[in-house]
Amino acid sequence: MRGKTAINALALSAGVNRYTMSRWLNGSSEPRLPNFLRMIEVLSRRLVDFLAVLVDPELLPSRKQRWARVRAARTHARLCGASFSRGSARLGAR
Repeated sequence: MRGKTAINALALSAGVNRYTMSRWLNGSSEPRLPNFLRMIEVLSRRLVDFLAVLVDPELLPSRKQRWARVRAARTHARLCGASFSRGSARLGAR
């Protein structure tokens, strides 16, 4: 899950020491909920997606703005992908 990122860097981003992060990652201890959520964000940058499975992010004041940015970016990507696909089809028809 952490790829090639050093445990020290992950620990620093999560606000814990490297020994704590190492114990969480190898399963010898479990983080409390706030640390678990921070770890999801540090490791995947997808905390808002995780939360969206549990509750509407629009209802979470601390995540509402981030959720709006994520949705806008995804909409933009879909639109760009759709226009790229249509352009590719036209090029292939020549």
